[in-house]
Amino acid sequence: MKKIILYLSVAIFSFFLLFFLINQFDETLNSNVELILKKNSLMSDEDNLKCSKLLAIGSPADIDSDIEGRKLLDQLKATPSIENNYLNDIKIPNFKSNLKLVDPCKGICNFTNDETTELKTQLPNEKIYIDRLLEILKGNNFGCKGTNLHLKKPILAYFNISKHYLMFLNLKWNENLNNIKIRDGIALELEHFYYFNYQLLNNSSFSLIEGLIYEVLLNKTKNFIHDAARTKHQKSIELLEKIKVLIQKLSFNTLVQNAVEGEVILASALLSYPFSPYVLELTNIAPTGDLDSDLNKKFPDNILSHILNLIYLPNQTLNEHFRIINEVVKLDCIKNHSTEITEAKENNLNEINDTCSLNSRFWGNYFYNLPGKYMLDLVMTKQAPHWFQKLHKRFLKLQE
Repeated sequence: MKKIILYLSVAIFSFFLLFFLINQFDETLNSNVELILKKNSLMSDEDNLKCSKLLAIGSPADIDSDIEGRKLLDQLKATPSIENNYLNDIKIPNFKSNLKLVDPCKGICNFTNDETTELKTQLPNEKIYIDRLLEILKGNNFGCKGTNLHLKKPILAYFNISKHYLMFLNLKWNENLNNIKIRDGIALELEHFYYFNYQLLNNSSFSLIEGLIYEVLLNKTKNFIHDAARTKHQKSIELLEKIKVLIQKLSFNTLVQNAVEGEVILASALLSYPFSPYVLELTNIAPTGDLDSDLNKKFPDNILSHILNLIYLPNQTLNEHFRIINEVVKLDCIKNHSTEITEAKENNLNEINDTCSLNSRFWGNYFYNLPGKYMLDLVMTKQAPHWFQKLHKRFLKLQE
């Protein structure tokens, strides 16, 4: 009996030793992944300025956004550590509004008296946010290139302020139906706003959620211009023709390439420190509530992070992410909208595999880089086909 226990103990020990040793040999990073990350790592002084303005766009009105933006940028550029709550400690401000009227119409909206009153009351309080947005619109990009910067980019603040900006222009349009000069000025602002978001889609790397936001803003702006042109406003008629020519130059293959690059950058940010408290929270592994106290109750001093990182292989995980995402973009179901990838199917990998023929998601060796497999599945495998299909559907709307 003692011999059996001894042999069993040796076998178990040997298995775990072999398991540990197998996971000490990482792959060389794919040259294409390396190129993408290198291209998006260097920031010029102009990029720094644009990025700091974006980071602080949602700061409270009584805070100097220039100072706040530079402070946030310096914090994000600091060397992170998985041993602390580095990324979660950096609070990127989100835009908060008292305006109840959100996204009321597709083009120019004829607001009711109550809606007009609300807009006139609340929008002046948001002038500082719109001014910050207009500062950002002076360039052709956001300028945020680093992986940590990409992870914390306040895209939702930009999106919400942009929607309020379009409502502000809408109200201004309705109040100046007989003032050609002001309406010409509005058309010029719409042109700048449209071109800025067009450039973000056409000439920059973006995550899938960012790409969808840029497409939504382009469609909203196009609908505004279309409605303005129907009033026989000459500048709007000319602008409508101009953006029709411009959007025809936008290729879905370009969008896919930019989205693949953006997803690689985002994955690099997430997968470089996959078991830090911040990333655990993002991927819904950590419990909700007070992240620090909840995690530390279960894993004092982040013991889990240390254990998992002993057998985690970051290069192999990123290589597999790149392989999968390139497999996803070739799927017929991305452009075939008769095969809808619903959000319900998103949570059922078998249905996605059947629908899209997305096979070989994992490595053949199940003992190799198990933490990487798990994190990769959380980061992108379930959602990628669904979001790429949405990207294509909204692209088609832009072409209408």
